[in-house]
Amino acid sequence: ITAVSDAVVLSKRVDAVLLVISVGKTQIEASLETMDQLNRAGARVIGAVLNDKKSKKSRYYYYY
Repeated sequence: ITAVSDAVVLSKRVDAVLLVISVGKTQIEASLETMDQLNRAGARVIGAVLNDKKSKKSRYYYYY
């Protein structure tokens, strides 16, 4: 996977890595393999963000 190898190379040049996982698209095995590759490269993974999560009801609202 090109994106993972790019991330591993770049992880050596940054202070930390935040993994973004697309819900419903990214397979769990791919996420775990990515984490493993980043850990082997010595990357400092500070967390993960789940992206593209479809919710049935919005929790956000605006008021004036």
